[in-house]
Amino acid sequence: PKNLPMRSMLEVLALEILDAVYGGLQQHASLDELTEEQISPAGWNSLVPWYAAVAGHRTVAKRAEERAVAAEAEAAKVTEKLAPTEKSLVEEQSKTLRLQEKLAKANQAHQAVSVQLEESEAGALHFRGQVKHALSDFAEMQMRDQQSRADMRELDRLIKEKSIKNED
Repeated sequence: PKNLPMRSMLEVLALEILDAVYGGLQQHASLDELTEEQISPAGWNSLVPWYAAVAGHRTVAKRAEERAVAAEAEAAKVTEKLAPTEKSLVEEQSKTLRLQEKLAKANQAHQAVSVQLEESEAGALHFRGQVKHALSDFAEMQMRDQQSRADMRELDRLIKEKSIKNED
């Protein structure tokens, strides 16, 4: 019976309950509008209950949260493993900086020594030239000294000859 008051109240209530339970149920004005396929057990089994959908989303969210926690734990482990390596990297970087500073100081010292070496070499060349002149002057002086001595001996000899001639 279609027009019974009880049916009209129960039909609306049944549609609301079915709509609340199943998410894919289409809205109909009456249960009479449902097809035989929709009313069959296979039709009801094809519909996904809201609880399953919500529980599925909750499960997916819970699994995602568990994966996030696991990923955070993994990241913490990796960070923990990398901490000594990171410390050694920092130490190596500081050693590198110190060695670079030492190298820069050594290069500056090398340049200063190179300048001093060039100045010393220039001074040595100048000294060598002065020594050559001094030696040539010394040789000339020795020659003059020998000539003077020879002249002196010659003069002494001449004086002796003259004094011998004068005594005779």
